[in-house]
Amino acid sequence: MPGAWLVVRAVVADPDDRAAFDTWYHKEHLPDAVKAFSAGAAWRGWSSADPSIHCAYYRFGRSEE
Repeated sequence: MPGAWLVVRAVVADPDDRAAFDTWYHKEHLPDAVKAFSAGAAWRGWSSADPSIHCAYYRFGRSEE
């Protein structure tokens, strides 16, 4: 079965806002989004090149190889 991905990029410009955003995204938004989208899996993290960039990856379906 072919798979599909949804990639969500957010910019949290103010460093003082990042900890609260990180907690909210991890504890509330990501689990709610996985349920609402019926995603098979999800990952998230901050860019190592630009610490203001946060990305979340949602996987749908599954590639069989």
